[in-house]
Amino acid sequence: MDHRTLDNAALYRLCNGNPEAIHFVQLGSAYVHLSDDQVDEPLSSQAQSAKRACRLGAMALELYTHPFFIKHMPELKQVMLLNLQMYELSVAWENSEVPWQRNFSDWARHGWLNVCLVVGDICAGYDSTSAELPEMMAMAYVNHHDQSGKVY
Repeated sequence: MDHRTLDNAALYRLCNGNPEAIHFVQLGSAYVHLSDDQVDEPLSSQAQSAKRACRLGAMALELYTHPFFIKHMPELKQVMLLNLQMYELSVAWENSEVPWQRNFSDWARHGWLNVCLVVGDICAGYDSTSAELPEMMAMAYVNHHDQSGKVY
């Protein structure tokens, strides 16, 4: 089964159909992917780098002023900070000589999933979020690994 095709249905279920929550998660997902591109994909010109940096800034403004974030800031702020810390550590350890650090890095890069789970808990509660967790983990893996299991 290709879990990528289930992203929208799983997100809808996770957010209990809440359009504001769905939009927040989608915006945040785009933001973290563009942030990762900033780290992983150097651009060929200063102008291109500046354009991407400004686009990231604009997305950050939209994300951190999003109505769903404002309403649920106490719950979301800490998990979003943790996401940033885990991402930084995942990049630092992705090529580590220590096997457990490389393995940890492979999962730490999925920090936005934790934000999604907090959103799910806000929208639908513990039982619903727990029911979606296995599929969310599978999607995180499938969307970041090739068929042989290599990270891309």
